[in-house]
Amino acid sequence: METQWKRQSSFWLLILGASALRKTQADLHSLQLQLTIMAAYGDLPDIFFNGCLDDHLILSYDSHSKDLVVKLDRVNAPMQNFLVQKNREEMMRVEAEVQRMYEDRRHYYNWTQGIHTAQALLRCETDKGILVNSLVRVAFDGEDMCQLDEEEKQWTVRKPEAEDFCPFWKDPFWIKAAQVDCPFFLSLLLQIVHMKERTPPEVTVSRHHTSEGSTTLSCLATGFYPPSILLLWKKNGRLGIWGQESSSGTLPNADATYYLHVTLKLPPGDTGEGYACVVDHSELGKPAVYPGEFPWGGAG
Repeated sequence: METQWKRQSSFWLLILGASALRKTQADLHSLQLQLTIMAAYGDLPDIFFNGCLDDHLILSYDSHSKDLVVKLDRVNAPMQNFLVQKNREEMMRVEAEVQRMYEDRRHYYNWTQGIHTAQALLRCETDKGILVNSLVRVAFDGEDMCQLDEEEKQWTVRKPEAEDFCPFWKDPFWIKAAQVDCPFFLSLLLQIVHMKERTPPEVTVSRHHTSEGSTTLSCLATGFYPPSILLLWKKNGRLGIWGQESSSGTLPNADATYYLHVTLKLPPGDTGEGYACVVDHSELGKPAVYPGEFPWGGAG
């Protein structure tokens, strides 16, 4: 498996290194590679591989369908096709290696019934190009078997049989993969993959009176990225439970930004005076307050 990883690493270096380097976005970014193996005793394992850049899926593979998908927005179609073909060949080699390891090690466990799952995870995070966190972990049936200790730069095994289940745990190659290679690939990926620009929300607050005398306040935040956002209602500057709240949940727009719509149905007799929608988003700098006395638009 280590030979496979090194071969794959050299290939990505060749492809990504050929791209014109530009200044990397000065933000927190992450690269995560996850290999999942599912198998029943006596059957060949199913293999799934995912690669995520900032939680956006950029590479996926399914051994059952042999379907490999590469999503690199700034790479032209011929290069996309080449990457798919080349990586499909590499994933076939991974399949053969995984099947060999599966046959070698399944006797360490009672694999006489049911479906079992093994997972390997490699993740690194950088801030302004500097490594701030890295992780390598191997699990079996949801239980951690071995993990690379970032500070101690050595493997930790959870139980004695993990030494056999994780045959690579003494190899220093994986420290370099997590703390050198992964951040380097992440930096190169950021040069060629389209990353959505960070944008603040546009906010509209409105009030609706019904013929029955009830009042509903509405707060819509749209066009924002990243998707993490908080909308809440205050009355005269205070938090509280003022009525029946409902929320659309954070949903995507067609342009890859997001929107969130929350409403507040007030009890009879409450005209909606003194209410405001408070919006907290990373691109606003600080929470913004939008009064509900009249229609209000803009990002503050």
